[in-house]
Amino acid sequence: MLERANLLFIGDFSSNAAMAKLANRLPLSTSGASLRVGGKEYRGSHLACLAVFAHPDHQRYVAVLTGQTPDAICWGSHIGLQLVPDFLVFERERIVDWGFWNNQWRSGLSNLSD
Repeated sequence: MLERANLLFIGDFSSNAAMAKLANRLPLSTSGASLRVGGKEYRGSHLACLAVFAHPDHQRYVAVLTGQTPDAICWGSHIGLQLVPDFLVFERERIVDWGFWNNQWRSGLSNLSD
């Protein structure tokens, strides 16, 4: 199924074994007080993000809802998924940044932090 379907991972690289297999190949990481998404770094204490990437091995997509803490990730349940951009960084109810990827899976179009 990992090869035939688009995937939605919820958690972080240490809590999700299937997601952990992609840890070094997705432009996404969390470490202490920072969250990195698509080449941009954000700092805070309850940061989380919802992001969609091309699967590195298959012609499918990988969506990830991750964050610095389980509580931060849980705030993702408040997001309506109808018109979400390629990535959305949030800290509880506050939107920190959002945007769309360019061809290199880096932030391409204008967003809140530019």
